Amino acid sequence: MTTEQSIFTTVATHLLKQNKQCSNDTGKCFYQHPDNPDLQCAVGVLLTPKQRLAADAENSTVDDIQHILPKRYLPHIKFLGTLQIIHDTSAPTQWPQALSAMAGLHNLEMPK
Repeated sequence: MTTEQSIFTTVATHLLKQNKQCSNDTGKCFYQHPDNPDLQCAVGVLLTPKQRLAADAENSTVDDIQHILPKRYLPHIKFLGTLQIIHDTSAPTQWPQALSAMAGLHNLEMPK
């Protein structure tokens, strides 16, 4: 069973290690960067490469790609949307604070 804690741990660990938005020079975000497949957004890290490419082709939010997401993530769609917002709208220097606040709000542990 997929839990918010397991999702959060995976995404937070990824974002804090990557320390860079998955976007182009104009600020457009991607689930997987077209020029650097290792660069992925908060939701992109949870998807397979094929799913990331399909999501990027849709050019939309996590709400709009529910048909692409693995079923285990569907009960957590709002939670995923919040993680996506953190990635898309915050500078990487703000991610530790934003993720810590989200952890507190959802009674989750920050990854070590």
